[in-house]
Amino acid sequence: MTSVARIHLALLLLVASAGACGPPRPPFPVPPQYRQTVDGPVVGVDRRSLDEQLAQGLRVTLQPTGRPLVVVDLAPGWYLDQHGLRFSERDRLTVEGTIAPDDGVLRAQRVSKGTVSVRLRDELGHPYWDPAAVPQSK
Repeated sequence: MTSVARIHLALLLLVASAGACGPPRPPFPVPPQYRQTVDGPVVGVDRRSLDEQLAQGLRVTLQPTGRPLVVVDLAPGWYLDQHGLRFSERDRLTVEGTIAPDDGVLRAQRVSKGTVSVRLRDELGHPYWDPAAVPQSK
């Protein structure tokens, strides 16, 4: 094999392996000013179709005391069901997450209802219901 062919092969392997690493991820956690913990009763539960919930996840609206309404992105309904979580109006929730600066929606990292607390996303926002999205620690 000629040296030019070896260089082409090496470049091809390098490009192929770079694509296998997945999409770029932020190099550090979300800035603290976007982190929020809200506590309050549910005043609205998203009533989208099951197909929409699977694709986009379930949303609830909370009314924290003395604050404006907060729309919360949770997780797909099937994932919440697996962890024993169902939501209805007047349920009291505590949600930790990050506020998306573009739309003001709270992306939940952890949701607690009564004695049940479930982690939904890691500190970078990768969803636990999609193992391919969460980096595996070695």
